[in-house]
Amino acid sequence: MGKIEEVCRNLYCLTWPLEGYGVSVSSTLIKFSHHVVIVDTFSAPHYLQPFVQLINELEVRDIWVVYTHSDWDHCLGTRALWDAGGGSPHINIVSHDLTRSYLKTHNADDIESIREVHPELVRNAEVLLPSITFRDGMVLHFDEPNSRFKDGTSLEIIHVGGHTKDSIACYIPNYRVLVAGDLVEDPIPMVGEPSEVIKWTEFLEFYASCTDLVIPSHGRPQGPEILKRNAMYLEELMNLPFISSDVETCDSGLLQPYLDTHKHNIEIVRRWKEY
Repeated sequence: MGKIEEVCRNLYCLTWPLEGYGVSVSSTLIKFSHHVVIVDTFSAPHYLQPFVQLINELEVRDIWVVYTHSDWDHCLGTRALWDAGGGSPHINIVSHDLTRSYLKTHNADDIESIREVHPELVRNAEVLLPSITFRDGMVLHFDEPNSRFKDGTSLEIIHVGGHTKDSIACYIPNYRVLVAGDLVEDPIPMVGEPSEVIKWTEFLEFYASCTDLVIPSHGRPQGPEILKRNAMYLEELMNLPFISSDVETCDSGLLQPYLDTHKHNIEIVRRWKEY
């Protein structure tokens, strides 16, 4: 069953097991006065239902949905918000330009490939395209007249890449919270674009110094040490002598999904270096 956890005031995580993959996946809801932001919406509408119920208990003027990237397990449940309220309160969907482009042209194929193996994961899944896109990043500003933040609160959306070309993270300076998508993972992230790993590592190192709480899409909310560990892993990965995909270079205590991730990372970086 999905579990909602209020990890700090007005910030909630909803987590479900990603059946068949050995990991869990999370969505994050942040309430700013009469505004709600939901970062990622799972792989199907039924997974988002606990957040829909929570929203119904809140006084909400508008909902902002942010897709951290176009992978199928992050952006196919948004329809649940429309089904519940008929588009009221007003719903905005935000993503990187590349995310919208991929969802428009490729995601139907992703849904069908998952449906063949794990049909429940994509039951009634639907691609709802972003209505607002950006290239480098953007800032959403929310008024919070009854909070201690008299000038309101900003949510900064940062394009990083590295995991995928469109990967972004969301940072809330007033809360010192980083909602990291797949750019942070415990114990190790998956590399998709080796050419962007240096920028990715610099991003992790920078936000380790100004973040108190990190919320990955896969893994538990935790302190900024995970940013330092992921940055160190990526640095070591890029400096390995790539002769073979030897998992001995990584912690032998890793669970199988992350042993597979490490093998994948070594292979993709090796090929990139040889190219």
